[in-house]
Amino acid sequence: MTLHFSNTRQLWLHLCGRTCTMGIRERAAISRRVEKRIAAHENVVVFGRSGLEIYLVKDFIKPDEREYLKALIKGKLERSKTMGDQFPAISEFRTSSTSNMDEHDEVVKAIDARIADLMGIEAINGELTQGQHYAEGQTFRAHCDFMHESQSHWKIARREGGQRVWTAMAYLDDEMEGGDTKFVRAGFSIRPVAGMLVLWANMNRDGLPNWLTLHEGIPVAKGEKTIITKWYRERRWARAPQEKSKSKGSKEAA
Repeated sequence: MTLHFSNTRQLWLHLCGRTCTMGIRERAAISRRVEKRIAAHENVVVFGRSGLEIYLVKDFIKPDEREYLKALIKGKLERSKTMGDQFPAISEFRTSSTSNMDEHDEVVKAIDARIADLMGIEAINGELTQGQHYAEGQTFRAHCDFMHESQSHWKIARREGGQRVWTAMAYLDDEMEGGDTKFVRAGFSIRPVAGMLVLWANMNRDGLPNWLTLHEGIPVAKGEKTIITKWYRERRWARAPQEKSKSKGSKEAA
């Protein structure tokens, strides 16, 4: 018997079965709940297009916090990696440097708590906050933050909390040339503004991955760019802060 599917959702549900369907419903519910919470905040500006809404909050990271975080990040940098089919790897696809933040640092903890409160999401669902530094010429080519469930690393990711349903990113400086965050398929870019928090859902409202979130860090033409990024899973992240000695954080950044 030949099966015919009118859209990718029907195909996805057929291939995944009941368990996958339940996960998709959970992701859709998280997206709706977080969107409602964020949209109700008086300082949030909604930006984007049909199919992809970006939420912007200016001055979310205060000047003294920005300087502190930049010093913290620069003091502990290593070459950024990308999540391959088997394990994180160094690649010309991503040429920035990365610093996994200390989750016990009081400033980091305070910012993490503010982001979780703004989103109305469980803080324990968040991965380690990650700092990224881009020197002149450095970039992160077009990618999505959600996990690719066809790749082998998904087996581990699923056990560790499942999909990355939301991304939170904040710019710590803005005096560079270049360095925009370009949403390639959506057809728009966001210019770095020091202290601005940027939020988006990696899932569509139907709970499936949103390919309009495909984005890249445009190369820095002059100066430097520093950001922090935090990804939220659909469930509690297995490598939570209390497991500090084991936590290495995810190596795939936005």
